[in-house]
Amino acid sequence: NERLHVEVLSSSKMSLLHPKENLGYVIINLADVVTNRRINEKYNLIDSRNGQIQIELQWKTS
Repeated sequence: NERLHVEVLSSSKMSLLHPKENLGYVIINLADVVTNRRINEKYNLIDSRNGQIQIELQWKTS
């Protein structure tokens, strides 16, 4: 049962004055990607008030 853990961080042009902040994370079950050959989903960020991320993954065999 493999999973992909994706963390979302804020970006800052002034990284010394304003360090990057963790905005949340999502966990994606890779079996869903393999079974469907791809996903293109919006996920609500865990540990976030209302953060959301859209992720597209594609499974290609060689």
